[in-house]
Amino acid sequence: MILDERHLSMLRELGDDVVGEIVGVYLHTTPDNLKALSAAVAADDPGTVRREAHSLKGASGNVGAVALSNACRDLEHAAAAGESARIPGLWASVQARYAEARSALEAL
Repeated sequence: MILDERHLSMLRELGDDVVGEIVGVYLHTTPDNLKALSAAVAADDPGTVRREAHSLKGASGNVGAVALSNACRDLEHAAAAGESARIPGLWASVQARYAEARSALEAL
């Protein structure tokens, strides 16, 4: 499941214009979060990876992007546990889930 339809239904109760604004802000700001996360992965900086993954996890959950939020959770936990060998693969998963979420959110 890329997007949580129940979560989106709750957001829609606020009005379509509010949903559009929330999703718009998310789509506008997330590329900066991804750049910071990419730099942290490249620098082998697990502390920053953990913080950036945590931030992206929450923002993604707020717009119902559950698959991306879950991928960020996995990356956050691996970074916190010092499992640096897992980070590149988990980062690739985050990137793939973001592409899916972005497409789904743009189609709303």
